[in-house]
Amino acid sequence: MSVTLAYSRVVDCAHPVSESMPHWPGDPLTTFAECATLERDGYRLRSFAMSEHAGTHCNAPNTFFAAGADIAAVLSPPPVLPVVMADFSGPASACPDVLFGPDDLFRWEETYGTVPQGSLFCLHTGWGRLWSDPDAFWGLDRSGSDAMRFPAFSPQVAELLVHERGVAGMGIDTHGVDAPSDTRFAVNRCLLDAGRLVLECLANLH
Repeated sequence: MSVTLAYSRVVDCAHPVSESMPHWPGDPLTTFAECATLERDGYRLRSFAMSEHAGTHCNAPNTFFAAGADIAAVLSPPPVLPVVMADFSGPASACPDVLFGPDDLFRWEETYGTVPQGSLFCLHTGWGRLWSDPDAFWGLDRSGSDAMRFPAFSPQVAELLVHERGVAGMGIDTHGVDAPSDTRFAVNRCLLDAGRLVLECLANLH
């Protein structure tokens, strides 16, 4: 089946991969190693290693469920989806650990209409602008506390978007659709258990 797409511009929503990009505390760091050089070998070759959850990424069901699909199955073929964008940067700038909840969704829908079934619902918190400052991206207060603070979705709005609106997935410009204090990863589990996409560390949502 062939599909014709009409568009006026293309927006790259992926951050560049680098050793200095934010890494979840305790996760492997991104590293590059020089294997061959022009001067010594006549060609240039590098190797690199990175965590599956570093940088802009899509989560797979088998991250949380033993019988879940892996990322190759999730993204084969690559999905082409309509995107719905909610600007949550105002509340996020006022409170770094604010959650986008059902009431926020209902207010958005009063202006833009019901979230279309099969769409990718993305949340613009403004956190993408902090990518080059990892401490700020994690919401660390620089006082020595290791408690992270960044905006996320509430589990209640995830249930609503998945089971009542029928979204194909959810995305965000922070490191997680879940609040950093949620050790159960309830939003991820809700989406992935239903076979939906989870996109994190998105860029350029503005």
